[in-house]
Amino acid sequence: LINLFKLKTIVYWIFAWRRSMKHRNNFTHKMNYLEGIIESIRVPTSDEQEKLYSMAGERNPVIRRTVAKALMKRHDVPESEKILRKMTYDTNRTVRMEAVYWLFTGRTKETLSRLKELMETSISLRIRTYAITSYFSVWVNMYGYHKKSMKDYLDDVGEFYKNEKDTMPLVSYER
Repeated sequence: LINLFKLKTIVYWIFAWRRSMKHRNNFTHKMNYLEGIIESIRVPTSDEQEKLYSMAGERNPVIRRTVAKALMKRHDVPESEKILRKMTYDTNRTVRMEAVYWLFTGRTKETLSRLKELMETSISLRIRTYAITSYFSVWVNMYGYHKKSMKDYLDDVGEFYKNEKDTMPLVSYER
């Protein structure tokens, strides 16, 4: 009876080890795929883009964070910007931070609105700082960089600047 118990335990651990190796290989495969997209000069195909969208929902935050970076390669596709905005609600702070950072390529009012919300409500200094920097970039992407748009920008963020108390975000406003 004791030998049967030992045998069952050994079999259990062998299968557990095999599952972990399969998971590790799957993780490595996905990371290699994502790094290939990020390092490539070319823009991802629509099939690759669809795979990126599905990988944005992965359980592993390292993969989700890398997906955010890879989505930047297709910043001209509205769906990429939408996925990045969605990732700013992620439960993992690093994933949220990466998504906010890469939203600087955005071009929509929805992105400006989400970044503004983060500028006001985020308790993370780094996320707030990235939101400020990305907000400015999206503003310029949408309205251009000239006197009128910069005046409108300053009017738009003036209250946030006045209310900000932390140095790191303040420096982003002052760049």
